[in-house]
Amino acid sequence: MNDTKQSPSMRAAVADSWHRSAAAGVTADDTSAPITLPEDQLRDIRAAHPLARVFPLLDDVLGQAARDCDAIMAVSDEAGQLLWVCGAPAALRRAERIGFVEGSNWDERLAGTNAPGLALRLDRPTSVVAAEHFRRSVQQWSCAATPIHDPGDSRLLGVLDITGGDSIVVPQTMAMVRAAARLAESELAREQLLP
Repeated sequence: MNDTKQSPSMRAAVADSWHRSAAAGVTADDTSAPITLPEDQLRDIRAAHPLARVFPLLDDVLGQAARDCDAIMAVSDEAGQLLWVCGAPAALRRAERIGFVEGSNWDERLAGTNAPGLALRLDRPTSVVAAEHFRRSVQQWSCAATPIHDPGDSRLLGVLDITGGDSIVVPQTMAMVRAAARLAESELAREQLLP
């Protein structure tokens, strides 16, 4: 039984996610997200994923900003598995304690309410701030995430996320994440036009 209490002012999308998380069997006391992509498979799956072609661009644009502000940039696939996680070394060490690592799965049915999982579920940009996270171990973090789509057929390829502390809870963070995702989609579209 999840004894975490929802705030009466909790946003509807977050409250709905809490209900889905609890129904899926996630508990507030779960300390980390499950690893669903073992290390021995990670390299091959990353190399074959369409976002591999734009990850260097994302790392240059958003990953560097994450490193500069003691935060983390993550890119997931369409199932919520984190394919790339980069950022400030201290932030990466802290993130390991909640299982925010490459190969872990942040689908809300496995990891509880979080921005990458909610962005996947809703297929739109979203943020989850501190205590809005379902699991207590994640409630010191805040995150902003947006889907990335294939420009050719509009299918969901994955999610781009910034995760950090209170300093990322500003409108500019979501604007930066969305801009980086659109830049990645533009680069994918450009590649599709090449002979």
